[in-house]
Amino acid sequence: MAAESDKIASRLVIVILISWLAVPHVGPAAAQLGAIGGGDVKLITAMGALLGFDRWLRAMEIAILAAAVIGIAQAIRRGVLKQTLRNIGELVRWLVGKGAVAHPLIHVKNQAMVRAPFGVAAALGTVVAIWKP
Repeated sequence: MAAESDKIASRLVIVILISWLAVPHVGPAAAQLGAIGGGDVKLITAMGALLGFDRWLRAMEIAILAAAVIGIAQAIRRGVLKQTLRNIGELVRWLVGKGAVAHPLIHVKNQAMVRAPFGVAAALGTVVAIWKP
């Protein structure tokens, strides 16, 4: 019993350490690329602090997929799905060719781009990560 509790305690320390070191760097890196805004960076960091690394990863996976679905739905609703898909291709080519440098036109601050509210997707991911660990 004591060995099992020691194993759980050491795993918890590792998860807390990874969360403390990794999570605060994910959001700022995405913000630097123009993929998300400053509020999303704070939200991602808070999610990591509250959920721990394992649940945070699950929440982020779900949130990213949900944000993609929301973005595609918005593109369809606005009638710009083909242009959005072309922009995704251009963005991938840009990142492969230029590396981790923000695209001059395709970024979160460009009001003409289709943007998904990440907070809604993050809330969905958080709820699922808490209820289905």
